[in-house]
Amino acid sequence: NAINSGLLEPISTETTFYVRSTQTLQIVNLLMREYRRNPRPALNWITMFVHFYFASASSYQLQQTFGNLPSRCMDYMTYIAPHALNVLVTEHKVSTDDVQTAKHIFQHMKRASGAFFSWMDNRTRALALRRFDKLSLTLGVPRKFYSPAILEKEYAFLPLFRGTFLEELLSAFRDKARIAIFEYTYGPKGQTMDRDVLSFSLVPPITNAYFVRYIHTIYFPTVILAKPLLVVESLAATYGSFGSILGHEIGHAFDPISQSMDPGGGKEEWMSSRSRRDYQARIDCVIRLYDATGVRIDTNYSVATLNENFADILGLQIALAALESDPCVRLDAESPLKGFTNRQLFYVSFCNQYCAH
Repeated sequence: NAINSGLLEPISTETTFYVRSTQTLQIVNLLMREYRRNPRPALNWITMFVHFYFASASSYQLQQTFGNLPSRCMDYMTYIAPHALNVLVTEHKVSTDDVQTAKHIFQHMKRASGAFFSWMDNRTRALALRRFDKLSLTLGVPRKFYSPAILEKEYAFLPLFRGTFLEELLSAFRDKARIAIFEYTYGPKGQTMDRDVLSFSLVPPITNAYFVRYIHTIYFPTVILAKPLLVVESLAATYGSFGSILGHEIGHAFDPISQSMDPGGGKEEWMSSRSRRDYQARIDCVIRLYDATGVRIDTNYSVATLNENFADILGLQIALAALESDPCVRLDAESPLKGFTNRQLFYVSFCNQYCAH
């Protein structure tokens, strides 16, 4: 019924499907042969795939969700045990130095933040600084899962996958759902969510950090905690790439959406009327700046992209301010890249992330 609500012509159990892939036909034949005495598991499997592929036809949101997926095996792992996958990648790709460098940059950004709120009145500035200080940063894996014992307990429901893969995978889906329902039913109500143990669902290969508004947390997937975005041999280069990305996500904590929200995602007008007026003047300046680019599309480009533009600008400014205040970096000294000072390398590194693809 959910699928039919988004289709021009409804489907039913009698609808004929044309399979274009001969490999899929072979798989179906093998499944039905293996389960000829008890076809229910195989039919459940096929039904799941039908729903999987038709989901994108039922709504635009689901189309976006299902339109660009990694391999099927990765997709299963991401759903069933996302932290286990990230722990494996982190152990093989991220060093202790990488993590310490990321934390070093985040701390210097916090220390440099005061200058960005000097135009606010005293009360609003104090709230903005407290808002900045409350930001939580998750680097690849939540701290809870640094312990192998806790990770093992988290995924105790997983089978060893030594039997029939189909049956054990469906069993894992079922057990995960049962645990989720139990925790929802009997878990704590009305309490603050533990930001450090929230289950993020990004798979390791996705190079996209993001800010989770309702828990005031920035999440960095494992793959960003390594070269070429994080270079422990050069803080200047790292501030320009990793630092500007981190600054961008920090910017979302103060963008036009967040300026009317508290750190828990609830509605809160935390700015005074005077500071809000000055804030709007700065927002209008960003809109005029992007209006001047000459981009002409059907939508109002500068308004439609405002939150991202705001975060881009603030992110670069925060990264530069943190770099300039970092005693570990001499800005005018020659960088590891011959012919460039550390200040110049900062901008080269910032630009390089946009042409790395």
